[in-house]
Amino acid sequence: MSYNKNAMFYIRCKRRNQTFFIHVEGSSTFHSVKNQISLAVGGSTPPEDIKIYLPQKTAEEDLPDDGTVSDHEVGNDAVLNVVFKDGEVWEDLEVEDIGVVE
Repeated sequence: MSYNKNAMFYIRCKRRNQTFFIHVEGSSTFHSVKNQISLAVGGSTPPEDIKIYLPQKTAEEDLPDDGTVSDHEVGNDAVLNVVFKDGEVWEDLEVEDIGVVE
């Protein structure tokens, strides 16, 4: 599948019980995604204290800052997992499943 580097869309970045909806282009780097997450939390967590993972990857395989959304085949409405650094320790990679409200 080919990913358009100029396409604009949203991705969902999940951390514990939080979901950040981030507006990106295919050419957006993961560092720019981290910047947007940092802004969403009021700058209290700088981008260098944020790691992003594809849902099927392990905690040892975070996405590189210079990698782009299209390079890693992240498409519209994709879900990525996020962890923050708390002091000197990284959070565990865990995302709460909220479920569907009927």
